[in-house]
Amino acid sequence: MNFKINKKIAVTALALLTMSTSSAIVNAQEVVPSKIQELADSKVSTKLPTPEVRAWETDLNGNTKEVIPLSQRANLKSPPTNDGYSYVFDQYVPTKVERDWHYKNLGIFRYQNGTGGTASIQYEQQNTTSGKWNVSTNISGKTEFQVPFLTKLEVQVGGSWGMERGWIKNVKYGTNQQVLKDTTVYLTNYQVAANASGSLQWKKYSSTGTMVGVYNESAGGYAVSMSDTNIEVTLTEPF
Repeated sequence: MNFKINKKIAVTALALLTMSTSSAIVNAQEVVPSKIQELADSKVSTKLPTPEVRAWETDLNGNTKEVIPLSQRANLKSPPTNDGYSYVFDQYVPTKVERDWHYKNLGIFRYQNGTGGTASIQYEQQNTTSGKWNVSTNISGKTEFQVPFLTKLEVQVGGSWGMERGWIKNVKYGTNQQVLKDTTVYLTNYQVAANASGSLQWKKYSSTGTMVGVYNESAGGYAVSMSDTNIEVTLTEPF
């Protein structure tokens, strides 16, 4: 048997070993080149800043003025406050919502196809990790505001949204990918998120129970998708 045939058999045997044992797959991930990591990271989005908490009130005539946020007023524990008015939380009002398909790089999976034919594979998570939300303090601090915020995201962009989504080591995610023979492929798993800017809104009532206007407080940030999966081919190359 000549050298070329010996080399082909050795490559094929290595590929079969990699597919048949989980330890071999994990070891293969250790040789992911830095250029691949950099290429995958380059697609991670530039994050929008978390909104600064500011507040404004609008009376029934449509007149608006900026006010001190309820959370910053003296002796305030929760609405109603001590300014003679009562405030009843109503809703989260988004002004802009955008899906972010590259919120976080969750990991890279390397597969080398030496089977002699096209292989059908799935991305396999190489470490347990999670994607977490990042929102303004007036949302994160109270459950009663978290649910309306997440619900509005579902209405605006569809899907399911939450505070944290876990990704488990050795679990496969996404759809099947076709890999040509004698090819190495690098797949990257990106956490999908959505960014919302807008305000929390309360109805404002006088001491007699008459509605006199609405109070708004800027609020927003990123929530993570609990339903979307974004596995992308970062690079394919022959070996």
